[in-house]
Amino acid sequence: MTVLLLPDKFKGSLTAEEVILALTKGIDRADNSTEIHQMIASDGGDGFLDAIQHTVEVEVVHCTAVDPLGREIKASYLVNIHRGEAFIELAKTSGMEILNEKERNPMITSTLGTGMQIRDAVKRGVRTIYVGLGGSATNDGGIGIAHAMGYKFLDEQQNTLAPIGESLARIHSIDASDV
Repeated sequence: MTVLLLPDKFKGSLTAEEVILALTKGIDRADNSTEIHQMIASDGGDGFLDAIQHTVEVEVVHCTAVDPLGREIKASYLVNIHRGEAFIELAKTSGMEILNEKERNPMITSTLGTGMQIRDAVKRGVRTIYVGLGGSATNDGGIGIAHAMGYKFLDEQQNTLAPIGESLARIHSIDASDV
């Protein structure tokens, strides 16, 4: 018999690698003649980059970004320079796990850090960008990402709004002159 193990993490319990180990041990105990193939999967949230690293030839790239509250952090993402592709995990810069429980307020958090990673990848010549969108700490509708790319979101008085969740209801127009 041949079995394909293709798990994602069990959030809060096991990493995808730990799931594979546990399943492999159980299958081996039941029938040690089973041929087992393993691959890590991801739903696009936490663990997205781990899944990509196990399936695609990539290198880790580092850049400066910000966390969901705008604090500077060192961020990383993956690049396959031969194919001009980047892989970015939103949870690494704009995710819930970065913040402590008291800081988790989707009205004041942003995806700006993820946008900074996308901008960095574009500056490096990447043409195709895959973003794993799970695990977000914000409900900003992507205005943080768009802001990092040069878009400005304006209220009725043409004041620039902060790229955070609570600004969404006040957007009157979008200025794309810096894109």
